[in-house]
Amino acid sequence: MNGFSYARRGSLSATIRRADIAPTLRTALAVLALTLLASIGIWTLEHHRLAELDRRLNALRTEAASAAIAARDAGAAARDFARLRAVANRIDEARRETTLSTNAAILIGNHLPPRTWLTELDALPSGGWSIVGKSAALDQIGATLAALAPIDPAATVRLVSVTTLVRPANSYAFVISWDRGR
Repeated sequence: MNGFSYARRGSLSATIRRADIAPTLRTALAVLALTLLASIGIWTLEHHRLAELDRRLNALRTEAASAAIAARDAGAAARDFARLRAVANRIDEARRETTLSTNAAILIGNHLPPRTWLTELDALPSGGWSIVGKSAALDQIGATLAALAPIDPAATVRLVSVTTLVRPANSYAFVISWDRGR
């Protein structure tokens, strides 16, 4: 009987020699080894490429989230800007109205005929004026109406009332409405 020894005398590569592999099998094994090496190389490159793409995708997601927050903030800023622009326009309009009202009050006072004076000048919410005054003669009240009409061609000037005063004698109190056309 032949026996088998478990004791090794050398490594596997030492026991397989080049001469032991058939020439046709050598080529197939070489192609297989090169294919295996090429596959490992390609897999490594693709793995690194996918990892880089994953990093870029995460960076783009972060950037998109930041852009969404910036867009929301920009929308809020645009609404605030529009609101503040409207407030600024109202302030400018109020300044213009105040200037016009002040100028109108000065013009009203400057267009009074002789022996006629103002006792009250009230600004109305509509932008017009209630003009209360006194005059020594009725014709001077008419002259006051005629003098006030050209100040603002869009305004309507009308005599509201005339009252004869006891003191001073032969004098008259009048109320004129000067409504600006809006």
